[in-house]
Amino acid sequence: MLKLIFILYFVFSFGDAGQEPEGSMTNIIWEDQFTASEKEKLTIWLQRISSAVFETLGEYPFEVNLYLHRNENKNEPVPWAHTVRDDEEGVHFYVCADYSLGDFMNDWTAPHEISHLSIPYLGKKNLWFSEGYASYMQYRVMLQADVLTADEMTDRYISKLQNISPVYDSDERFLALSGQLRSQHNYPAVYWGGACLFMQADSMLKSERNMSLPEIIKQYQSRGRSTDDNLDDLIASLDEVSQSTIFSDLVNKFQNETAREAVLNTPVPEIIITTEKD
Repeated sequence: MLKLIFILYFVFSFGDAGQEPEGSMTNIIWEDQFTASEKEKLTIWLQRISSAVFETLGEYPFEVNLYLHRNENKNEPVPWAHTVRDDEEGVHFYVCADYSLGDFMNDWTAPHEISHLSIPYLGKKNLWFSEGYASYMQYRVMLQADVLTADEMTDRYISKLQNISPVYDSDERFLALSGQLRSQHNYPAVYWGGACLFMQADSMLKSERNMSLPEIIKQYQSRGRSTDDNLDDLIASLDEVSQSTIFSDLVNKFQNETAREAVLNTPVPEIIITTEKD
């Protein structure tokens, strides 16, 4: 029996950002049966989060497919999600539809997963980088969506840094320790260790270039996102966009220095709010 898939299209346009294309096309694909009220709630959730992602990181130069599956795990609104990065760019969400719209909005999964798509897939060996990036951006997106205040976002970053500091207080090379943590399934430490690179980049961009990391990523959508397919390409593009060596210097640091040197003393960036909403 053929399965019917219902697709809802919505387009975001946020004024003149000096970028192409003018809007990001996002498709919601219902992989399981949902009631009309559940569809309305989940659509509002994904519209609001997608809008906040595109306002934070720029309009993506491709369509984004968001797949909705039912999940009966009632412990959280989104027990599981994962991206697809082959012939399409998208995210599969496995959701417990019993939760309220507020519960979904306060969940970090959608901001995290949709943020992933703003940079290329970098392979499993660079998981520390890509997951660190999405972990850092998830709270920036939640700030844009008015889910978090600036103070609440800062408190979350501080808490994450405090949690991982003892783990990375080591003379082991950062990459080696990150690999060990991954093999031990300590994914929060892997993700937030990698996120330190982006906290440092954001702070350096502010002090050296009077810019923010989201500003760089916005420009990157039309200056490399469609052609880059590995970490070296991505870093070269980000250096070019920022007219600096901030990104290549930081990647070299995280790839070659000790965990202590790479992670400890990471500053929580002073957030620059530059996005104007219509």
